[in-house]
Amino acid sequence: MYLVRIKPEEEDWTLVYNDDSLLRDTTTVVDYAYKPSLEEIVDFLDHQAEDENHHDFVGKHKALAALLCTLEGRERATEILTLLAEYKGLDGMSPQDFGLKNDWSTWSLEIEENNENS
Repeated sequence: MYLVRIKPEEEDWTLVYNDDSLLRDTTTVVDYAYKPSLEEIVDFLDHQAEDENHHDFVGKHKALAALLCTLEGRERATEILTLLAEYKGLDGMSPQDFGLKNDWSTWSLEIEENNENS
């Protein structure tokens, strides 16, 4: 899953996921090469969370982006948020994406450290 920029007929440019039904509309202009800014990604993810009624996640992408930008710099923060968008944001991530069976309760730093040392 990744973001693409589209321009539906008589509308402004917008970001969508590459599986969006608008991509099948022959009047939609698609820009696959466009690299969205950190702000565009964050706004998109927060908007998606709101659209899915995951209100607890609205604003969290901005907070994460600000923290990452401060600690790692804008370029790395943008890379990380782009990766996060592939999971459909914080609210779209599931434990199965990371090899866990049912829920996040089995995740620990030990699992992460063991994967790094393998």
